[in-house]
Amino acid sequence: IFFRIMFFRGAARCAARAARCSLAGPSRSCRAQRGIAYVAYVLMRVPTVIPEVHPIEREFVKMWKEEKDYYARSDDLLYTQCQKHFKKDFPEPLSVDIPEMQARSIVLQRFKPAKRITPHDMTDNRRTLNRALAQKLYYTVQNANGKWCFPFTELQKGELVHAAAKRKLEEDIGEDVNVYFPSNCPMAHMTEGNDTYFFMNCIYVLGRIKNAPEVKDFAWITNKEARKWDWMWAEKQVLQEML
Repeated sequence: IFFRIMFFRGAARCAARAARCSLAGPSRSCRAQRGIAYVAYVLMRVPTVIPEVHPIEREFVKMWKEEKDYYARSDDLLYTQCQKHFKKDFPEPLSVDIPEMQARSIVLQRFKPAKRITPHDMTDNRRTLNRALAQKLYYTVQNANGKWCFPFTELQKGELVHAAAKRKLEEDIGEDVNVYFPSNCPMAHMTEGNDTYFFMNCIYVLGRIKNAPEVKDFAWITNKEARKWDWMWAEKQVLQEML
């Protein structure tokens, strides 16, 4: 009976302690045991030029044009035969105005496409957005230990994940930069020890980014460069699949 009484007393104390933690918030020991939740925003610049055409796609377009020319000649032959057989004048096909065609040709002659490779690509300057125009660029920062990561912040009590990402983004780059979040759901998450990191996708549109004072260095990297990047996280496979 004595041991039963002691057992029930211990169970009651544990239940009361858990109730106090749930009402007063997690203590330091509780947070250290279950870990901390962090939210990072993945700021991405979309490609600014059309990517290079794949050889398979180029071959398909060539075959499609050949088939189109073949059936166009067949339609012209069918048109003349029907006109002779039925002795009927069909309406003339639509034609483009000659001055308009001449204006288009002049514009195309004067048009000079911009270079796909910029001087920053030649010097491998990763601190600018004017590089790797046909690829996606991701904004990364360097911490005090020399490791690279996406900007992240601790998730506050009662705060939503996308709200924490927006708060951190405004603190780092300000409100003058035009960005948007495509979704309120995280694009990925990972666990490092007892801590959990949530990653929110963010699209860069326009504006000059002002780095936070605690940022040691920053870089805009591509997907291929991210595979060899010195990340602070050990789960690099998650980062590769995410990007």
